[in-house]
Amino acid sequence: MAEIIEYRKDLAPYFKQINMDWLEKYFVAEPYDVEVLSNPEKYILEKGGNIYFVAEEGIPKGAVALMNNEYGELELTKMGVDESAQGKGYGNLLIQHCIQKAREIGVKD
Repeated sequence: MAEIIEYRKDLAPYFKQINMDWLEKYFVAEPYDVEVLSNPEKYILEKGGNIYFVAEEGIPKGAVALMNNEYGELELTKMGVDESAQGKGYGNLLIQHCIQKAREIGVKD
């Protein structure tokens, strides 16, 4: 059974690896991507953002960040699902969780 868990420092390597794998498979990992993924506390958490994981038995299989961008908008970013867990609906679970969190802080549809 999958569960959503919030970022902890010990999960930082999962955040980076899940996203790097996703970027390298489907896009290109730009230097800025590597910098953000290597320093999520600085670029996401310290700016008021959050990072969430979908996990199986406590092991992260997908990740997403929800953060304020430079335009003052709440942005869903840095989302990926481990290849071994694709097709299980984990991306949808992460998006639904972010929508719920956005509503909790007062973001309008």
